[in-house]
Amino acid sequence: MAEESSARLLRAIAEELAQRLMPELSSADARERAALARLVLEHLAADIDVLAVVAAQWIPAFRAALEEVLQTLPPALFAEQLQSWRADLAGIPIEYGAAREREVRALRTIAAALVRRATDLAGLSEAVHSRIGVAGK
Repeated sequence: MAEESSARLLRAIAEELAQRLMPELSSADARERAALARLVLEHLAADIDVLAVVAAQWIPAFRAALEEVLQTLPPALFAEQLQSWRADLAGIPIEYGAAREREVRALRTIAAALVRRATDLAGLSEAVHSRIGVAGK
């Protein structure tokens, strides 16, 4: 419902631009900017129309992939964060509609933390290898 009203609002603003503001503009630059603003609003409205459908299709797969990754990470390397990430993931409710954005944001936060930690470990490994004179990987 919120997506529909948001998209409707964006389309109404774009229509206002076209019907009321654009005819009053005298310079080509101003008309061009108003036309661009109208197109951006229409594209945002179109995105809102499809985002809920895309999220409904792909968010469960993203959640499942995160769960799988957390099950396969070596506990010795990720011991500090592993339980925390698992608890955080389990605590993220499955959302619907406009609230789905919260779910996506929470899942992305966990994924980003995981990637940062893995990158830090890879950099640490390369630094140790170079320090002791061993070729990495």
